[in-house]
Amino acid sequence: MGEAIHIEKILPREGIRLSAEASFIIMDILVQLSDGSRVNVEMQKVGLYFPGERSSCYTADAIMRQYTELKNRLKDNFSYKKMKPFYLIILMEYSSEPFKEVAPNYIHTEKICYDSGAKVTSLSKIKYISLDTFRNTVQNIDNKLTAWLTFFSSDEPADIIALINAYPEFYELYQEIAEFRTNPKELIYMYSEALAIADRNTIRLMIDDMQEELASLTKQVADTANKLNVTKKELAAKDDEIAAKDDEIAKLKAENERLKNK
Repeated sequence: MGEAIHIEKILPREGIRLSAEASFIIMDILVQLSDGSRVNVEMQKVGLYFPGERSSCYTADAIMRQYTELKNRLKDNFSYKKMKPFYLIILMEYSSEPFKEVAPNYIHTEKICYDSGAKVTSLSKIKYISLDTFRNTVQNIDNKLTAWLTFFSSDEPADIIALINAYPEFYELYQEIAEFRTNPKELIYMYSEALAIADRNTIRLMIDDMQEELASLTKQVADTANKLNVTKKELAAKDDEIAAKDDEIAKLKAENERLKNK
């Protein structure tokens, strides 16, 4: 975001976590910064359908939680001015179509503005990062941002060595990853029940669509094979027809020769 930040605390999760078996989400962590604003960082294995609609629901849910919390705590002293931004950063290992269409851009930042030029504050700050596009676009680790995105997007030994050589502090993070793999309870999750159900439904829809696409491709292959078989038969018939014509021509030539001799 181009800002110096200090994490005040990791926030406890409310509601339920998504089951690992039914989700493409592989990381989800909510932190509070020193200025009171909150940041949710999520990593998706596969970019989910309806990213804008889903993110709008997610940020609205988080902002309303903050509103309710402040309202209950401050009571008559509450003011909307005391509301802090909510940042939602979504990293996608394999990004969805809306983001693939704008490659080689790999960072997508929401900007809210008004056609009149009126400067109105929005608490929702959304950023998507396409790690697959980053991997295909950026080859050099030349700043801290590309270092972090390399850390998130690649487990190739050559990339790890290059990253540690450029930024030795990442060595400790790779050690922590090894510890997380043996002690996964350290990971933290948050979802309201409604959002969890919505995500599960979205994932089912994505799987159904993929299965329909696979079935369609299978049918196309079968249709193509049938067409090839028909074409082979047509070619064989044409070959027979050409052979018959050749015989007829040969007979006509022989008859023509006989008449000339006579």
